[in-house]
Amino acid sequence: MNPHYDILIIGNGIIGCMSALKIANLSDKVKVGVIGPKTRYGSASVAAGAMLNVFGEIDYFKSEDDYIKRKLEIGCLAIPKWLEFLESYNLRSSVLVANSTVVYLKPDSTELEKGCFSAIKKASLNYKKLTLESSNIDFLRNTMQIGSSADFIELKDEMAISTPELFSWFDKKFREKKNIDLINAYAENISPRGSHISITVGDETLYTSKVLLAAGAYSNDALGDLSNELIPLLFGAGTAMQISLPDKLKDILPPKCVVRSPNRGSTCGIHIVPRENGIYYLGAGNFVTHKPVKGHRLLTIKYLLECFESDFTKKVNKSLVEPILGFRPISLDGKPMIGPLGSCPNIFVATGTKRDGLTYSPIIVDDIIKWFNNRDRNKNFIGWEPDRKLISYGDRNLAVQSYVDNKIGGLIEHNTILHKDIERVERELRNEAKIFYENICLKFNLDDNFGIHPEVLNTF
Repeated sequence: MNPHYDILIIGNGIIGCMSALKIANLSDKVKVGVIGPKTRYGSASVAAGAMLNVFGEIDYFKSEDDYIKRKLEIGCLAIPKWLEFLESYNLRSSVLVANSTVVYLKPDSTELEKGCFSAIKKASLNYKKLTLESSNIDFLRNTMQIGSSADFIELKDEMAISTPELFSWFDKKFREKKNIDLINAYAENISPRGSHISITVGDETLYTSKVLLAAGAYSNDALGDLSNELIPLLFGAGTAMQISLPDKLKDILPPKCVVRSPNRGSTCGIHIVPRENGIYYLGAGNFVTHKPVKGHRLLTIKYLLECFESDFTKKVNKSLVEPILGFRPISLDGKPMIGPLGSCPNIFVATGTKRDGLTYSPIIVDDIIKWFNNRDRNKNFIGWEPDRKLISYGDRNLAVQSYVDNKIGGLIEHNTILHKDIERVERELRNEAKIFYENICLKFNLDDNFGIHPEVLNTF
């Protein structure tokens, strides 16, 4: 039996769509199918602030840390590729909504937030991406509620795009391409059959030579019996909102500029991204779960609006808001899952990228194209194969300390802990972490000193 497709792509987020377009452009004879719900419900690509951030997301920076160095190097490679992509399709004016990012540190910041701000500053200075004085910083000093007492830095080349605009363009482009089929459904089972691979889609079975699995946090669900070969995936449930500011408030933010805080612990911090027609993206909170949730956390929405009021302006009571929910794909060890399956090299997996997938996507897609053409892959993602052994987050002591620091930072940020109670809560969190450790080490047969990623520690 001849395969119906040369490649079936499971997932219509940024990696899936960019891969589909590039593969379809290789030849009119290449038949591509893209499987994913038209609504893109829960897609991290759609729900994200879509910041192309390399340095703004840093939690800590140690120049000798190989993982951090790889992340920064991949990100620095990706930004020019993004600009090249946008320019090649004349999308820069319609899709690029910000061309720089200002990071601010409020005067009453927690020690965690100060540490993250210092890490961003140090890393961006090392890579010559730091600006300490700019017109955008001057603007915010004059307009922000805390402008006169906050600390600011501006990050060069840290941009943002409008994913609603970009995906609208992708969908239109795909309808014009005769060698791309859009399949409005979920893939339910991938099954290798000799030289071909079958995929169940509703009541239909599709056949293909190769599969790209890029369905974000849902990727394991599509693999069927093969799912046991992958590192477990978790859902990073992110809550954000679109906020429409009254005309008189639109001049409190600099044009074409992202304004954000560093990481504030379990609350993620705040970032404001311009969109079209006076609408802004306001995000974001995040918590890790085994299954997708269907609603928004009221506490997160309340927190984001309170931050906007306290840091920027108190005159937001007439603003219209629309909550946004999406799921970041988080692997059990917190590292990306990128590469072909060892047991079936014709299945390429691209997921587990947390908040970095959008930024990295041009580099990930370049690797996918090499794999599709049976060429040697790039070395950027070697060691992050989807069926690898789990990678330790330092050691147990580092993992537990990071877990405690993030929890304490979040509690302080939400004003749910008094200074006199911090030592007691730290002890309670360490005892809590000990129980989580026992559960996870037993479940996954891990050494007691293995460093379990702090974001996933309390999910078991």
